[in-house]
Amino acid sequence: MLTFSLSSLMGGDPGISQTVQKIQQSVTYALHEPRQVIRQRAEALLRQYQAPERNDNLEIRSIFDWVKSHYHYVHDPRGIEYVKSPEVSDQEISDYGKFMGDCDDVSAYLAALFKSIGYQVQLVVMTDIRSKDNDFQHIYAQIYSPQLKKWIPLDGTAKAKPFGWSAPAKRVKVYDV
Repeated sequence: MLTFSLSSLMGGDPGISQTVQKIQQSVTYALHEPRQVIRQRAEALLRQYQAPERNDNLEIRSIFDWVKSHYHYVHDPRGIEYVKSPEVSDQEISDYGKFMGDCDDVSAYLAALFKSIGYQVQLVVMTDIRSKDNDFQHIYAQIYSPQLKKWIPLDGTAKAKPFGWSAPAKRVKVYDV
């Protein structure tokens, strides 16, 4: 398993780029990890929810709803940008019923699950429209649905918001995973 705990990340845009790189690396590792735990979890969820073949909307919704229901938001330690690997998040669910982390952790887990079953994934970093400054403050995954021909935002931290919701942003940057 691979876990990143980084205390020396830069602030501002360079820091966000470093965080995104760590998420990309953790997703790549999860996809090549010999035990294939992330792929196995994604397949198990599709079986559990009986998502019909090639029904992007139901596949995406089933996995996303399950992740949201097995996620507990906690802040990173002060002064440390902590990025949890998808395999660690998955093991926490197996051991405790939920995994804990912040927006980058749930985004990494979602990205790995969807990449493992062939979806195109991006990470979206954004500045909330209500923010007084212009610094990026939040990250979420978005998945491309070939069937719907559109990107679907998946913000795992927004538990009370509907499927496909994204916060209004005044600044956005998108990264491929």
